[in-house]
Amino acid sequence: IANDYHVIKSPWSFDGKDVPYIRFMETPLFILQMIITEISGGPLSLNSMFTDSLKNRTAMDRAKIDLDKINGPVMIISGDDDEFWPSEQLSQIASKARKGNNYSSHDQYMVYSGN
Repeated sequence: IANDYHVIKSPWSFDGKDVPYIRFMETPLFILQMIITEISGGPLSLNSMFTDSLKNRTAMDRAKIDLDKINGPVMIISGDDDEFWPSEQLSQIASKARKGNNYSSHDQYMVYSGN
């Protein structure tokens, strides 16, 4: 994790302006996972931090990417064993949102198994 991850600033920008984002929720569970990872030297899973952050519905609505503005097919790829972030869950949210006005029969949603 970068040393400046506590900085409250969007990691994304468009036309020089910050794009809305969901701020991480550092729960006691996540802090415990960080300590255990530091001691063990193993990889740090950020999944619980992302999952807890997704409970903030206001931030979710504000940070949502409007896929219906895309004129053309969309491909969304995720993994069901992603330990960095809940890519499968977020891909499902995006695919449901895409079912609106500009849905294309050529859209593709793929989930790769970690097994």
